[in-house]
Amino acid sequence: MKKFSENVLNIMNTMAPSFAKKFNHPMVTTSHVFLAVAAFLNMSQDDTAKKELKERYTPLCEKVSKVFKKYGISSKTFEKTLLEVTISDSDRDVEIDPEINSLVNNLTNAANERRKTLDVEDLIFELFSNRGYLFVEVLLHSIGNEHSFDDIRDDISDELISEVITTIKELDKNPALLNVNRWVKANPQEYIGIGDSVKQILLGLSGRTINSVILVGEAGVGKTSAVYALAQDIVAKT
Repeated sequence: MKKFSENVLNIMNTMAPSFAKKFNHPMVTTSHVFLAVAAFLNMSQDDTAKKELKERYTPLCEKVSKVFKKYGISSKTFEKTLLEVTISDSDRDVEIDPEINSLVNNLTNAANERRKTLDVEDLIFELFSNRGYLFVEVLLHSIGNEHSFDDIRDDISDELISEVITTIKELDKNPALLNVNRWVKANPQEYIGIGDSVKQILLGLSGRTINSVILVGEAGVGKTSAVYALAQDIVAKT
């Protein structure tokens, strides 16, 4: 499974470094990724954009534009602020800022957990999920610090997940699925093949001096399932 779509790779590997070079910045940061995302959305709405590109990203562009308009966010003001608060250095080759590695790692983990190829909306969601990204400071400065980043993040999140929530609600009304939904809600989930893990956790929690446990493992190996199974056992025995 590919972790990132071709459009995400284009934004991260080509468009973002191009913005860094344009401003003579020595490092590619999340600020350049943000500008690259905005440029990509604008490009997908251009008259010369391919039909499939336009159809695929028009709804996303409308959702993001709605939030940007509400908070007065624009690429031009962001670029102006970025130039004011950063130092240009045309003598150095463009390098990758460590925070880009953090962004890529977070996206990779999300792709593994969701078992899907991440697209542009997932990249936007991740950018606005982390208050620690450098572009956030530039963004807030460009709109005069009049708005809370939490409000912007929540509105972006609501817009990006609203379509999923609507789909789930519509499915929930489907008579063919209604009985299945009720059965799932009425019957606890069964966890198979993790009995040994649950026993090890219980042993750790039962220690006299050290009674804490840390679950370590890659995404999808069953860490959360083991905790849920343990909780079910505790509820069943109390």
